[in-house]
Amino acid sequence: MKVKRAPAADGTLIRDLAAVLAGEARDFSRHATADTWAAVRWHGIYSLIHAAAREGLVSGISEDLATALRRYARGFAIMDDAFRRQTERLLAAFSGADLPCLVIKGQAIAVLYYDHPRLRHRVDVDVLIPERRRTEAIDVLEHEGYLLQGHDRTRLTTAQFVATAPGPSPQPVKFDVHLQASNRAVFGAVLEFEAAWERRQALPGPGASAWAPDTIDLILHSCAHRLAHGRNAARERLLWLFDIQQMAATLSDEERQRLVELARARNVGGICGDALRVARDLFGSPYDAAWIEALEAQRKEEPSWALARSGKLAWYWSDLRGQRGAGDKLTYLKETLLNQLR
Repeated sequence: MKVKRAPAADGTLIRDLAAVLAGEARDFSRHATADTWAAVRWHGIYSLIHAAAREGLVSGISEDLATALRRYARGFAIMDDAFRRQTERLLAAFSGADLPCLVIKGQAIAVLYYDHPRLRHRVDVDVLIPERRRTEAIDVLEHEGYLLQGHDRTRLTTAQFVATAPGPSPQPVKFDVHLQASNRAVFGAVLEFEAAWERRQALPGPGASAWAPDTIDLILHSCAHRLAHGRNAARERLLWLFDIQQMAATLSDEERQRLVELARARNVGGICGDALRVARDLFGSPYDAAWIEALEAQRKEEPSWALARSGKLAWYWSDLRGQRGAGDKLTYLKETLLNQLR
């Protein structure tokens, strides 16, 4: 998902929104309605703020803003039901073909870690399949009537394609079918399918064949996604940070230690520690400082940390270096140029 530039917002406004997400009451009368609405939309939290307003945690907002929150929240509740139904349909098709599939990112997090999935805004559904089963997955989806995009090209930087579900819905339901968890070379090993499949957890709701990565794998992937898709200001999106907060709050002491071990083994300890530190500061999460320090202990040696505040050129160079062989590097350069021209 591409995220546009963040709207200008007073730091106090962001703090007030974060406090509401953490369950604290706030008066928004000191903030301009336009500023509040722009921030709520950009951070993807209008359903959460609407729910908090109904609980009496939000005061001092205009009637126009209250109406907009209610309208958008209701609209997404309808879309959430479409996501649920279409996810069940896609997973049933894959299961019938004995094709393993993991639901990842927003859809899995919404179902597993939110009071109700409709509170977690998303624009599509992400699934991860084994790269070696790509052709089989395409055959299944074409047979079931999905409209496919990006599946007939060799794309080194985008190891995924889009499948739009057939059938009626408030708006088209799109699935990002990932062959790798991330298109960024530096995150190539952050969530490997076979290992994640062995540790998978059941995903309630969409059929008996629904699975998601375990909590630790989802946290690692979310921290990587926050950086890969949220360079600069976008990494501070409250929705992404709240996801991480919600998942981290469920970990036992043993699981926290396991997160440290896996994050450092996969060279993402620094960016995981950074995400948890920011979430702690915003939401008041009671994370032990020693836990975050343990995650960050090797960050200076981690390529992902070196890219944490880099610009586009550094990311392009990292992706180029991550390609296998001169032929793949040349193809990557051609594809990158074409993507920029588009």
